[in-house]
Amino acid sequence: MDIVDYLITYVSELPWMVKGPGFALMVYLIFRSVGQFMTLRWIKAATSLVYALIVALVMARFGHDIAAFIDKDYKPPEWEQSDKAKPA
Repeated sequence: MDIVDYLITYVSELPWMVKGPGFALMVYLIFRSVGQFMTLRWIKAATSLVYALIVALVMARFGHDIAAFIDKDYKPPEWEQSDKAKPA
């Protein structure tokens, strides 16, 4: 479940200008895959689910860069380092 924790951690910190359209696209792709699954188009349904996963991963990895590109005044949050990463 490391991938789920990764997605929750990084996507939850995104501003709504990136998170909103990203979630809308993921919901659209998931609903599309459900419809395709019901009509026995299983390959297209699986492809739509993979696309939704790719959108989530791109949001998690490049979401702050996209937000900085959209809004020039946006500053990404500083991630706190753990005590183990600090020099002694």
